[in-house]
Amino acid sequence: MRVTRVVKDAFTDWLSMKKAELRYNSRHWTVLCLHEVTDREGFATLLGELESRYKIVSLSEGFRAIKSGRVNAPLLTLTFDDGDKTVSKNCLPELQSRSLPACLFVCTGFVEAGFRDVSTGRYEVMSWDDLKNWAQAGLEVGAHTVNHIPLNQATMERSKWEILESKSVLEGRLDCPVRHLAYPWGYYTDELDEWLQSGDAFDTISTTIPGDNYPNARGKQIYRKPAPSIAGDVRKGLRNPTLYETVRAAHQRSILNGLAPVVWRLEQRDARR
Repeated sequence: MRVTRVVKDAFTDWLSMKKAELRYNSRHWTVLCLHEVTDREGFATLLGELESRYKIVSLSEGFRAIKSGRVNAPLLTLTFDDGDKTVSKNCLPELQSRSLPACLFVCTGFVEAGFRDVSTGRYEVMSWDDLKNWAQAGLEVGAHTVNHIPLNQATMERSKWEILESKSVLEGRLDCPVRHLAYPWGYYTDELDEWLQSGDAFDTISTTIPGDNYPNARGKQIYRKPAPSIAGDVRKGLRNPTLYETVRAAHQRSILNGLAPVVWRLEQRDARR
């Protein structure tokens, strides 16, 4: 995708968001994206802050409210990507003690390996038993592909397999419906998104495009914001992005999108040698 089109689309998205913000004011749905959570006490404090500002709902409930237009108060949903072990240790008990919903997006390849590798090191992930405990607690599970690859640089056939295989394995192992998908790193192509939008495999498709979701939104895509730091200003951390931040986040359909996909491409090249 050309950079000029990415910037143009980002400006259009930002303008649309500002109009919705003015029109609906507090009638919006915020979806937060978290990964590892090493500070249980800090997470508990953050939950308290969020509960004082929002009605916390499941991903399914929030999406239904937005699609129907029946949003009478600010809503918020917690999502966790990659299934880090700390989510089971530190987050699940706090969520259960407050009877709060959340959605966990799982890479099945990570579960089989027992870890995930990122730029800062190797992290232990939740086991199948941990995931069963999560699902049996009534919390939602979503697909996050098998191998967490950048889907904007994979073939369409590979992308379909990564997505549908992840869904199939999760449903088979956990005996629960998997109706939600999150793009790894938020990266996708228009062709892939159109296929998912027209199909019935998933109800929602989560991105990492920061912003709130507003009533009467079209399609299945959901905007998600990174969770605010409890050490900082929570209100500021939950605000909608500036135009600059929106343009910077618009790389998710562009080839100019960071180091991780480049590393993946190098690994694929080396594997073919």
